[in-house]
Amino acid sequence: MTATGVAWVLNFDADLELGSRGAAATPSGALLARMGALVARTGLVRTGDVVVFPGQRAVDAAGKLGCAWCPTTSARRRLRAAGARIPAHPSDEVLRRVNDRRFLHELGIVLPEARAVTDLAAAVDMLGQAPSTPEWLLKRAFGFSGRGQRRVRPGDLDAATLRWIDKALAADGAVFVEPRVDRLADFARHGFVARDAAGEATVVWGR
Repeated sequence: MTATGVAWVLNFDADLELGSRGAAATPSGALLARMGALVARTGLVRTGDVVVFPGQRAVDAAGKLGCAWCPTTSARRRLRAAGARIPAHPSDEVLRRVNDRRFLHELGIVLPEARAVTDLAAAVDMLGQAPSTPEWLLKRAFGFSGRGQRRVRPGDLDAATLRWIDKALAADGAVFVEPRVDRLADFARHGFVARDAAGEATVVWGR
């Protein structure tokens, strides 16, 4: 029997799994508490829906449609264990590609001064220049809520920053450098991608 409502895995920390190429991280208690507080703010979970947290077997998820913030391998595994139905989903390789900051750079959705640098010399050269703001912001390929970021003043490259850049280059192949700007607000629009009668992909809004 198909149950109504949605079983959610709201894995806001999915970048940890994507960045480690499939090795799901165990979220800390503090992160779980923060993720729980974000559930209500997304507007995704409605009456009749359930949220499946790590280590929790939600028996009331049986037969419900299984959806995830990011349908990684571990998210799908958690939904299956709870008895939810898993819809068609992108491969982990596709998820990794579109969540990597390279994708935004390829599309040009970055600040005008932002650059992706692929070696230490290029990073040092760029960080020695003055941006339009007082600081540069270094970013790893994957990150969320400020994770995988480092603030640097022009020319202020200490040993710890150089090690951070080296580690990021070794792990991701690139470091993403942009002026640090103040974030004034966050906006999001959620929807579902489905197939229409002709088999074409279409976006169905509603959450």
